[in-house]
Amino acid sequence: MKKLLLATLFTSSLSADSYLQLGVAQMEYTYPFFSDTNLGYNLAYGGEGTFDNGIYAGMTMYVNMGESASPSSAPDTERTLGLGIDGKLGYEIFSNFSLYGILGYTMQGVYNSKESQFYNHTGLGYGAGATYQINSWLGFDVEYKTYSGLSFYDNGGTRYGYQGDIDITSLGANLKIFF
Repeated sequence: MKKLLLATLFTSSLSADSYLQLGVAQMEYTYPFFSDTNLGYNLAYGGEGTFDNGIYAGMTMYVNMGESASPSSAPDTERTLGLGIDGKLGYEIFSNFSLYGILGYTMQGVYNSKESQFYNHTGLGYGAGATYQINSWLGFDVEYKTYSGLSFYDNGGTRYGYQGDIDITSLGANLKIFF
């Protein structure tokens, strides 16, 4: 069965397209003692395609950023900046519409203005998504992703060490421009 699946996958032709992606996502950061939510924005470059047999594959590299008011007090804000890469694999359900799973890696930085601390987060993640290519140059997708990793913080260049597990969850919508 494995040999048949691999043979089918690699003997089918792939029609692939590159794209630039602009998106918005609701992101939740869950720390050991509190959680915070912000509205994030992303800019990405990627490629995707569908094999003749309907298997959908893609990869996206992205930068995201956001800002939120901290749950503790009003003047306390947190700014986020992140980099990541996601691999996508799924199946084309209808013409130009695919459902897929996501495996990825992210590096996130969160700056807390009240405490003047910079928290660094890295982690592996997974998720699911749906994409629809409207025409030859425009597409749209919706994705849910969750990442788990380690949390460290840095205050003025001094590493204080492990701060516990952190989870980052996002639900986003993206506009893709193909070229």
